[in-house]
Amino acid sequence: MSRLALLLLLLPIILFTPASAQTAGTDYMGHPFVTQKAPALKFAVRTAPHLTGIDYPFAEQTARSVALFDRFPPFTLSDRRVHLSGPWFGVDSANSHFTHGITSVEAMPNYRLPDAPASVRKVPASHKWQLMCDPMFWSRAASLADELEKANPNDDRIPALRHFATKHEFVKDERAFTELGQALWISECMQSDEKSEGVMYPCIDIECTGGWEHQRDCFGWLYKGMAAAASERGVKIIPISYGQWTFEVGALWTSMRQNGTGDPEYLLPEKDFVASPDPTLIALNDNHGVVSMDGYMQAIWGKEPLYKRNLDGSLVMVDGKPVFNEAAKTTCYGQDIPIEPGEAHHCVEDLYRQAIRMYLMHYRFAGEYPANSELCKPFLKNTSIGAWTRITNEGLLGINANDRPLPPWQIETLVGMYLMTARDIVSWSSDMNVPSGPLGADHRKAWQYEAYGVNEFLVKALHRYSALDPIHKGPFQWCWFRLPMLNENNTEGDRYDQKPLIIGKIRTYNNKPWLELFASYPAADGKPTVDEIDWQRMWFVVDTLERSGQLAAIFMAPQLQKKLYQYAAAHGESEARLEHLFQYGPKGSHGDTLIRYASGHRDHFHVRFITARDMGGKDS
Repeated sequence: MSRLALLLLLLPIILFTPASAQTAGTDYMGHPFVTQKAPALKFAVRTAPHLTGIDYPFAEQTARSVALFDRFPPFTLSDRRVHLSGPWFGVDSANSHFTHGITSVEAMPNYRLPDAPASVRKVPASHKWQLMCDPMFWSRAASLADELEKANPNDDRIPALRHFATKHEFVKDERAFTELGQALWISECMQSDEKSEGVMYPCIDIECTGGWEHQRDCFGWLYKGMAAAASERGVKIIPISYGQWTFEVGALWTSMRQNGTGDPEYLLPEKDFVASPDPTLIALNDNHGVVSMDGYMQAIWGKEPLYKRNLDGSLVMVDGKPVFNEAAKTTCYGQDIPIEPGEAHHCVEDLYRQAIRMYLMHYRFAGEYPANSELCKPFLKNTSIGAWTRITNEGLLGINANDRPLPPWQIETLVGMYLMTARDIVSWSSDMNVPSGPLGADHRKAWQYEAYGVNEFLVKALHRYSALDPIHKGPFQWCWFRLPMLNENNTEGDRYDQKPLIIGKIRTYNNKPWLELFASYPAADGKPTVDEIDWQRMWFVVDTLERSGQLAAIFMAPQLQKKLYQYAAAHGESEARLEHLFQYGPKGSHGDTLIRYASGHRDHFHVRFITARDMGGKDS
């Protein structure tokens, strides 16, 4: 299994159809546009999976300030919404976001200039989202207080608004903040949309305001006011949470087992970040909004091996643990990008931390182990789960450099994981907030790297996911396999080199079960790997199935049967029972057993249950 994320099914085949070349061009430095087209992916059925998943070679964009969405054939996502900050170009033909898996683009100030070419003010509200930050609310609170004072100096909403505007602190005042939400939405809808319909996906980002103990109250009342103002104009909003701590922020540190052997701390009841309704959750539920995990990648790592390796490719071990690699720089998008000490470890840690955060989103929504997609607390039934990323790193927790572009494998893996676990994905960046202009323009003042090509690999992840769109309908069962983060992944069996990231769903398509998998093994460093079977757990599954009385047959390769037989015998199982179960054992082979051989089961085993028909019409 390679480092790059894979999307697999038990039964599909993806047909690759080559596409024609893109119109050539050069950026302001003379770098030619990379125009190699992605193949068209067509869904069809086959009897064995692609072991390399749905992937294809795709050249990095090395031209500056260039993202060519038309490198991909048009496609849609029926069960996902993807919200992008940019780029947004001054030529309509370059802005083919909405035919390439993107739902909305951010109505950033420089994109919505009235006289700008291809201004986003002309884009329908349903294709726009907006990040609304502290100064915007402070300023509008001050002007609203003036308006209210002019109409009625004794209006009891004024003190809270004045305090918020001048002291920059939340005050627990529902009427004041609901009114502020209405006022802000009205003023912003005129700025962001030529029909004054605003944006469909507003997102409050208040981070520099005090009185944080009231943030979930005040955020909710602001969203409530926005929704009321939008409704009065005959439009709707779908709010997306951000900065409200609607996720397990400390998932790394709370991954330690209680007393060394119990459940990890993040499963404790007091860690439930959506334990009961509050104004934010109520507003999101009332407006079919998005409860988001908004953590970012803090470190980056390129194509270099994450671990130090011996000449034979094996891991260099010190005190029983592998040693992470060090590098001073990496190369991506045609540029040298600096790398800091310890960044390999930090990078893989970030990925696994995001994975456990997404698991915990579903765990907390369900209020229990998230066994299927329909488990949800009643007060969250109208909401969906969201996830945020940046196209750049956010330097924190020992990483100093900021705003470096995420390398291709990293953004593609992260977005692939989010596609499996989130209804909405927001990719934010302020680095492209420049007036819309031509492809390849000089934007060094806004972002020194100008590596807009990172968005092409985000779209590649969407494109790969779209190939499975026919099965993305209806409820499903989750297959979580192993917790991505446990004891900070420092203990034996849970190290990053010992467990890949794997998330699965059992779906139904054409009345047949399908297994959809996301799998990524960053620590494999792109080398083929074969994981040893956990014979203890394997025997537990087989033993439990057989004792249930519902088992008709298990199909398993002979070599697997022999090893499982040996394990069971070594752990006290009687020879008589094992001979009854296994076709292949130490004494050779014999027929009429529950576990038997059938071709095509070398890398998995097949379970057949007794059906109602087999039981004479009784319920199965």
